[in-house]
Amino acid sequence: MLFAVLAGLSLGAAAEPSPAPDAGAAANPAAGAKARPPECLRGVYLNSAGFYERKITETLHYAKEAGLNAVVMHVKDPYGHLYWEAQNAVAREIKASKGDKQLRAAVHRFNDAGLWTIAKLDLFQDTLLATHRPDWAIQDSVTGKPWHNRQKLAWGNPHDERVWDYNLALARELLALGFDEIQFDYIRFPSDGDLTRVKYPKVLKDKDRLQVIGAFLEKANRELKPLGATISVDLFGFVAWMTYDFGVGQRIEEIAPHVDAICPMLYPSHFPRNFMGKDDPAKCPREIMEESMKRLKKRTRVDVRAVIDSAVRGVSERAARDGLTLDIAVADDISDLIADESRLRQVLY
Repeated sequence: MLFAVLAGLSLGAAAEPSPAPDAGAAANPAAGAKARPPECLRGVYLNSAGFYERKITETLHYAKEAGLNAVVMHVKDPYGHLYWEAQNAVAREIKASKGDKQLRAAVHRFNDAGLWTIAKLDLFQDTLLATHRPDWAIQDSVTGKPWHNRQKLAWGNPHDERVWDYNLALARELLALGFDEIQFDYIRFPSDGDLTRVKYPKVLKDKDRLQVIGAFLEKANRELKPLGATISVDLFGFVAWMTYDFGVGQRIEEIAPHVDAICPMLYPSHFPRNFMGKDDPAKCPREIMEESMKRLKKRTRVDVRAVIDSAVRGVSERAARDGLTLDIAVADDISDLIADESRLRQVLY
């Protein structure tokens, strides 16, 4: 039995050229930033619990054993908590920071070890910001208060450029800490909860959901690329199959021109029964991943990293219960991210 947890597939295609920076914009690369990501990205994901010294040492040890070259650090979560001492005035006012100097030290150690450092920043799902800045939030049309989704989490309004500017200011701080790449997650409109009660107190004129997401990324590109940033986005896996807005404002054509990498979350368990003719898509991660990647490759030239770690973990456990063998080969030119350091130990030992 071959056990592997995949979270990224790089097609190795050259990224589309970024829009030229404004005339006179100073080239000010982030401290310690490397010129470009490794051609084949192999890495590990760490949540905020992994930013302390012992965990960093363990991660570096297993990364060396496994030949990894990247680390994704979840630095802003869906609640809006920040895991560094942010200097932004709004962040300080709403007491968003939960970290201290641990993140800075972690980034420096990973950079010194030659790993590509990625800051994962959850964008519009932000309960803290919505609670303290309700006029910046998606509102509940019945209560007049911030709207909450099924998980009881509130959202910043994707139409509101003040929400954009807040997150871009945080991204600039992360680059100054030494991160090589900014990875935006929750870069979308809400997908669950009572959507009939959603109210946007501010709406960008003549822009639909797709255009709003594209406009944010255009601004992010314009402001962050001159600082040396690589920009990536986590997207629903359905983007590989849908050529129209399926409700959240994500479509490859509006997103790809402004980013360096796209990370579709190809969790087979998220696909409906009989998808691709599969009675249970959760048991068919390889087929879904391969066909999705083929479709994406036809629509964009940017790098694509297929996020399927949770799906493979789930199907591995299900296969074991059913007495089946999960056979997912990891080719030499495939990028893969182990879900966390404990999973990495399982792969190695």
